[in-house]
Amino acid sequence: MMKTSRAKKINSGSGKRLAAASSLFLLILLLALWPEYGRAVQADEPPADKSRVADKNWATAVILKDRWAAERDDEVLLGDIARLQGSDVALIEELSRIPVGRPPRAGTAATVVTLQGIRHLLRRSLPTDIFVKIAFSGSDRCLIERAYREIEAAEIERLFREWFSERFSRQEFELERVRVFLTQPVKVPDGGEINYEVHNPEPPSRQEETFLFRISHRGELIRQIRILATIGYRATMLVAAKDLAKGEVISPAKVIEKAVILRNRPDPEQAVDPSRIIGLVCRQPIRAGSELTLKMLDQPILIRKGAIIKMVLESNNLRIIGLGRARADGRQGEIIRAENLSSQGDVYGKVVSENQILVSF
Repeated sequence: MMKTSRAKKINSGSGKRLAAASSLFLLILLLALWPEYGRAVQADEPPADKSRVADKNWATAVILKDRWAAERDDEVLLGDIARLQGSDVALIEELSRIPVGRPPRAGTAATVVTLQGIRHLLRRSLPTDIFVKIAFSGSDRCLIERAYREIEAAEIERLFREWFSERFSRQEFELERVRVFLTQPVKVPDGGEINYEVHNPEPPSRQEETFLFRISHRGELIRQIRILATIGYRATMLVAAKDLAKGEVISPAKVIEKAVILRNRPDPEQAVDPSRIIGLVCRQPIRAGSELTLKMLDQPILIRKGAIIKMVLESNNLRIIGLGRARADGRQGEIIRAENLSSQGDVYGKVVSENQILVSF
């Protein structure tokens, strides 16, 4: 009986040791698997000793950056403004994708992320069924800036000139001078598509016109700039190829075409079409290189005073031809007086060609 009782005690002691070993094994296994279940977060205050951030007692570390320059227009993520450390890769990935705000406008900065705000955000964003500690380190806030580039007045002038040339390519307008009223460069988002539009009088009616140059990004107006443009008019003028004497007849070899920019619209009296002046004569001496106008030229004299001319009389179906003597010089289209050599009377007729007039009844 004594032996049996002793055997039971021995077996009972072995069972307790086995149970204790099993419990220890399960505890170790649970600790090993803990990161897999570590989706709940308690956003604790950072330890007094920041070197403990990497300590095993802290499952995940969020280290805020002092500042971050946003290069895109969508949401700012936690992974953008902080370095995340920890053994749970899935948790780190999940934390990095949590949105914390939107970037500010180009050229501006906003302190939109603080340590307290991140702590509150994590409590709302992650489940709480499993306890995982998160330590914070680095700065207590992150200054978010928007990456931008600057547009100088020279670039705005170039864009405006390109727009003007394309807009009025088929018209006679020409830009002489452009003044951009810009005191500081325009800050626009770097890497994003920038749009601009020009509001203008249609078409320009004065020598100096004011245009509004508007720069926008994704439908949002960034800056409106005033531009003062001096506008000229493209024209082709005819100039004397050599010195011309009074009474000299204009021929194609005596004139050349010259492209010019005029301050005002071309004067109807300015000679711009060679076909209109070929055959005309100079009313005055003209120096080589001078721009020709219709006021400088005149029709050639087709009939000289005292010359014997042909007089054509027409009335309905009746046509009579006679001779006469011119009482005055006559040019194409002019009405002159002539003496009828048959009746010795005077008649009036229109000069239609050299030494010929048309008399109407």
